[in-house]
Amino acid sequence: MITAPRIIASLITGFVVGCGAPSPQAREPAPANVPTKHDACFAGNLPSCEASCTAGDHEVCYQLGLAYAALEPPEVPRAVAYFEQACDGGHAASCYAAGLRFDLGQGVPADQPRAVTLYQRACTARYQPACGALGVLYDDGTGVAEDPAHAAVLYTGACENGELAYCNNLGRLYKYGRGVPLDPPRAARYFQRGCDGADLLACNNLGVLYENGLGVTTDHAQARALYERACTGQEWRGCHNLGVLYTEGHGVAVDAAAAAAWFAKACAGGLTESCADEP
Repeated sequence: MITAPRIIASLITGFVVGCGAPSPQAREPAPANVPTKHDACFAGNLPSCEASCTAGDHEVCYQLGLAYAALEPPEVPRAVAYFEQACDGGHAASCYAAGLRFDLGQGVPADQPRAVTLYQRACTARYQPACGALGVLYDDGTGVAEDPAHAAVLYTGACENGELAYCNNLGRLYKYGRGVPLDPPRAARYFQRGCDGADLLACNNLGVLYENGLGVTTDHAQARALYERACTGQEWRGCHNLGVLYTEGHGVAVDAAAAAAWFAKACAGGLTESCADEP
């Protein structure tokens, strides 16, 4: 009897099968608050940068947004105003930066329909992080009508252009046949691509396929290695799934003490599902 379900992680927080709210941790992060141009904005000369922004230099507007977002405390509404100003001038990264903050409610009230519009503008300009983030909203039906088939198109573009976090999401769709044909081997390839790019969610999910022989030949040793990689990187679902291996003796001797230790580690990391499996 399976006493602790394996956890397959994705942007949907329903474990194994199911759905729920999107997980911000799996999304691409906000643009780094690091100067790449117009360093005066980061040297305390914000008024001169504001003059340049007003004169139509959209890159300066973007950098101003990053500068205000980096203040302590951050002035996010002001940052977003600059991002939107630059976005209106065709600066795709700024559309994404504003959209991300409205999507996740980072310093501004959450407004997913507005995020959809901003992401779409950036994606139309081929800014792939925005295409992937837009895919999340279509996948989950947040701020827009649920459309997993369109999410798959967006994830594919992002994944194929180096945004490897979205390879994991695409793999999940093929694993469950959601918006695309059911295709576990293809799911495995996308999970592998994400894992190769250091996406620990994808490593965990690939481990689930190897443990269960879904789309790949059953290989408990490989599953264990993938779970360990995920767990070591603080992807707590990997720790939980190691506990399952030791509970059921898949590729290892049944070891209740080892299983309890892995469940405890996942629980301590905040994975409440694992707390119920502690002795």
